[in-house]
Parts: sequence; structure tokens; C-alpha cells
Amino acid sequence: MQFDSRLKAILATASLVGLLMALTAGGSASVAGAQKLPNCTVAQNIQGIIDDSGSMSGNDPDNYRADLLEAIAFFNQGKTMGATLFGSDASALFGPFPIGPNFRTIQSTLATVDSNAGGTDYDAAFSVANAQNPNANARIFLSDGQPNFDPDPNLWRNPGIKSYVVGFGTADFAILNQIASETGGPAPFSIENASQLRTVSQIISAAINCEPAPILRERRFSSQGQTRTVGFKPSGKSAQVLISWPTIGNVFKALFAKKSAKVQSVRGESFVALNLRKLEKGKKLKFKIRAKKLIDPETVTAAIIR
Repeated sequence: MQFDSRLKAILATASLVGLLMALTAGGSASVAGAQKLPNCTVAQNIQGIIDDSGSMSGNDPDNYRADLLEAIAFFNQGKTMGATLFGSDASALFGPFPIGPNFRTIQSTLATVDSNAGGTDYDAAFSVANAQNPNANARIFLSDGQPNFDPDPNLWRNPGIKSYVVGFGTADFAILNQIASETGGPAPFSIENASQLRTVSQIISAAINCEPAPILRERRFSSQGQTRTVGFKPSGKSAQVLISWPTIGNVFKALFAKKSAKVQSVRGESFVALNLRKLEKGKKLKFKIRAKKLIDPETVTAAIIR
């Protein structure tokens, strides 16, 4: 996976709290065992505001933006979540409701995202989100294009809900920076390829739970059946791992030694999310990633909140 220079810098320095909070800050029910960051409030109510304009058919044809919300929901099942979808207008996609008992509903609803919502109306997006989930204390705002007209900043200022902003394609970063800064959020993520959204989701999930940024492990696969080992030291008795790859059609599987961890998982077309429990704190955990099906050589990224 190729990250742009901003994302490379973020990930290379993510252990530094100051830089982390400048790029990803925020808000329980995460299972990872890392010590919470100081002066940070965990978010309990998350609202996604996701661009579904026609340009997404070219910029995110595989709907990785839906994967982003699904992964965040999976790792935060004790919280509340809602989502707004917008294009030329906007509508509630799901919720807000408790994530855990509604996770399958979230999955099936996200599967309907289809890049057919026309233009890019930020005013409609924030107006619907404000009415749908005014009690949210973290927002994820994602867009791949410039708004149809200059948006009304009062719509994201009131209520002033901290926003984690992601832009790509032809997104106007002057406006995205304004949204982030005026809501008390970190600087926007700028990505080159929509497949990076899954790794970004894990960074955001760590931030809203006041946890240190995830560590990243990349492994290259060139043949079917090949395995690669990944290792890390858990900070507590639990951890989260998000394994993702760019190519739909390739299939990878995570393999753990017997009794090394209790594993709960959810699989998408090109990602696997894992909740790990019953770990030995401070003892290095190793697991393997296997190329179960490989139609093209691939670099796989494991984003680990430990």
C-alpha cells in the first residue's frame, strides 16, 4: 500500500501524542488494552457523514468508505452509532442506535452504498446529521469532491461536534480543514487511494477511544498459500487487529496458535477485523497471515491497537 506523504508522516510519528492529537483526536467500549491518552475524552456516540456522490464510482468503486464505517462499528460495539449519506441531497442511512445488537443491520445497510447520489451538498449533509444525531460526540466526515456551492459553516459549528475529516479525489481541503478546525477535530486525512480507508478507520478508532495510534505491519505476498508472520507485544489482555489489502478477489486469513488468543472476527471483501482477548500482557504474540486466494501479488497491511 502506498501512503501519501502526509499519511506516511502521521504513521511514522504516531507514538508522539502531540502529533497524534494534531491528526487524530477524540473519544468506550474498545477492547484494546493500551493505557488511555491523557486529557482525552472517550466518545460514546459516533456519527458518520459519508459522501455517496457520483464521482465515488471512480474514486471508491469498491465502497471502501463502507468498510471504514463497518470496521469502526465492529471495534466499538458498546457504543451508539448513526450514519448520514449525502450527494445532491442527504438522508439518514442508519441509526443512531446501540451498535452491538444492530451490527448486522449496519452491515446490510452499508452494502447498499452505491455512488448514485448525484452532486456534493455539504449543507444537506450537516443539516440531516444535526437532526438525526444531535447528541453525537464524534463525527467522521468523508468526501471525495468539492461542494456544489460554498457551504454554511454554521451547520457544522452548531452543534460543534468533533469531526474526523477524510478527503481524497478532488476534495477541497480548504473547506475540509475549516470543518476539522472549527469542530475541534484534528487536521484532515488526505489519502491517495480509497483502499487506505481501512487503515485510516483503525487510526480513527484508536483516537476516539483515547488510545495510542495503531502500529502498522506490512507483508508482501507473491504466491497463493504463502504465509507471513506478524508479531507485537500487547499492552494489556486484549488487542484489535485490522488486516486489509487493496484487491478484491484476493483472500487472506489470520492464523493463531491454539490458546494464544480468543478471537472474534468479521470479514469483508478485502479486510478482516479481529478482536483479540485473553492475551498475556507484555508477552510477544505472533500470528500468521496466509494467502488463501491470490489472483495478483499483494501487500497486506495489519493495523494493530495493542
